[in-house]
Amino acid sequence: MNSVHRIWIFISVVSILILYGGKTFLGRFGLLIGFFLAVGMVAAVFFLSHDRLQRIMNSTLIAGRDSYGLSELCHRLATELGIRTPSIYSIGSETPTSFVADSFSKSLIFISTGALRRLSPSEIESL
Repeated sequence: MNSVHRIWIFISVVSILILYGGKTFLGRFGLLIGFFLAVGMVAAVFFLSHDRLQRIMNSTLIAGRDSYGLSELCHRLATELGIRTPSIYSIGSETPTSFVADSFSKSLIFISTGALRRLSPSEIESL
């Protein structure tokens, strides 16, 4: 099962639980509230997540000035795997951290400057 299916299953289960909880505790009005909460949650996950992450993490797109070779590495690995090439963002933090945000429209990789400074090229590739 790929990540797209897992996301849909997770959102479906959470939406059903929200609808059931609303109906159980507040009747028909709770069902209506649960419906709007579920629709809002789906909208937030699919339409706001990437832009919001970029702002919250105070990240900058790594493009053109990539002294670590991340763009070429990412493009090579994505081509080998047959997936679209993700955008890479640098987080201005000395704490070594990295994570991925993925949806139907785009994929993003966030990596801190601390991780770039401390990790070897092979460790960065494994991220």
